[in-house]
This record gives sequence, C-alpha cells and structure tokens, in this order.
Amino acid sequence: MNREDDPKLWDLLGRAQKVEPSPFFARNVVRAIRLRQREKARWVGWLNPRRIVPTLSAVVAALLMITAVETF
Repeated sequence: MNREDDPKLWDLLGRAQKVEPSPFFARNVVRAIRLRQREKARWVGWLNPRRIVPTLSAVVAALLMITAVETF
C-alpha cells in the first residue's frame, strides 16, 4: 500500500505509538502453535483404527449381551 493510496491512514499510523515486541515474542508464538498442534493431535488420535475398532467392538458386544438377556 502506497502513501498516495490513503494519506489519512498513513498520517494516523505515523502518529501511533511505537511498540517494541518482547524479546521472547517469537518463542511464545512458537509455543502457542505447538500447544494447539498437541490439542489437535489428541482428537485425531481417537480417529485411529487402533482405538475405534476395539471400542466399537466392545459397544456391539455389550448391545448383543443386553439384547440376548432381554430375549430370554
């Protein structure tokens, strides 16, 4: 964006207070990204067939047992 595009905006930006980022800014950003990735990885882990198949098998077995008990 050039100064000619919006001179009022550039004047306002020129008067804005300058803020220096913390020396640890990059480290904190990377840490936040890693934490989010771990949270996502937990949910994706439940979609793993190693967890879904035994869980669904146990649910189906329990339902079959309940149905068999109610039938007799």
